[in-house]
Amino acid sequence: MTPKQKYLLNNPEKRRESCRKYYLKNKDKIKERTKEYRESVAYKTIRKNSKHKRRARESETDITKDWLLDLMARTKECMMCDCELTDKNRQLDHITPLCVDGAHTTDNVRYVCAKCNQSRPKDGRDEIEKAELFIQKFIDIHTSI
Repeated sequence: MTPKQKYLLNNPEKRRESCRKYYLKNKDKIKERTKEYRESVAYKTIRKNSKHKRRARESETDITKDWLLDLMARTKECMMCDCELTDKNRQLDHITPLCVDGAHTTDNVRYVCAKCNQSRPKDGRDEIEKAELFIQKFIDIHTSI
């Protein structure tokens, strides 16, 4: 790693500034490269396969439209931050994300606000950590009795 790369890695604000300058200087070249990539077979194959996997997982479900509507009617607050859910900020969230082999089933979905859903890590680490804490507290309580 070059000294400049180390410096930019340790100074994220400078890295953003450097990336922004590069983008402004090479905007047309970047757009052309992006366009070429999106027209490539590799890009189309990756997109097709990811959609196929998601559709396959969603087809193996016990969720019905009526069940979702019922859940929506019953869920008035975000399950993560307790803010009020409205039609504009309500999003369906997979507790264990589909991208890490989570299921599209009734015990793996919930409604949360858009802010919480978009701030969650894509690999579902936050829920795993909560579960581990819960288990540890449960063990501590029952071993002290």
